[in-house]
Amino acid sequence: MGDRKESDYEYRVPFGTSLFNGEGLLRPDAYLRMATDVADQHVRSFNANNGMLMEQFGVAWVLLSMEIHRLSPVRQNETLTAKTWCTGWRHGMFGRDVLFRNEAGEAAIGVGSMWTLFDVNAREIYKGEEAYEVMDLREEPSLYPGKKARFKTRKYDLAEMETRIMQPSMIDASGHVNNSRYGEFLYDMMSAGARDRLADVDRYEFFFHGELSEGDSVTLSRFESDEEVLVTGSKAAQEAFVARAVFR
Repeated sequence: MGDRKESDYEYRVPFGTSLFNGEGLLRPDAYLRMATDVADQHVRSFNANNGMLMEQFGVAWVLLSMEIHRLSPVRQNETLTAKTWCTGWRHGMFGRDVLFRNEAGEAAIGVGSMWTLFDVNAREIYKGEEAYEVMDLREEPSLYPGKKARFKTRKYDLAEMETRIMQPSMIDASGHVNNSRYGEFLYDMMSAGARDRLADVDRYEFFFHGELSEGDSVTLSRFESDEEVLVTGSKAAQEAFVARAVFR
């Protein structure tokens, strides 16, 4: 790798209409999918992508939290460029930022996230050292300092919306519900009025507090106001995730 920093690498991110809603705006799940795809493509160059880690150590990256800032509009059929870098690690948690720019070179989407390694067979956080030793990740400053891995919802008056069964099509190679599906849950639980205001969203936030697997019964609850929409998913009365849209 020489002396190249992670942020020296740049990736083209073309996409068509499948990630947009009927109003031509990116859905919440699109941002999750784009950010995680860029990150996995990137860390291949640093001995840290999921395919290699699964094959050699039986572990995979799992997302603990992601904060997505909408900085300028993204048009259909536009090609973005992306850079991503590790922002440090502590106690088995790794920070990773992603910055997308539009064709005019303007910052379009800024992402701050936290990840950890997951033992796929034991279904628990990885406790070994071998996987970390082969990685060549390079720490750089964070776009959004102070990211947190959990979000407390005690102050919210949540209304139960519906219960869903996690389907086989939702499961990814790590054996649990794929990250992008949580953006779908948020979008589906928004009122029609909130969905009409996607252009006014300042940021999306996702916090993963527990694993969801095929066949799990998940209760989705919502709080909505003029300032935000917050959706939680609970399994056996335990909160598994929090998803939040904050309006400007």
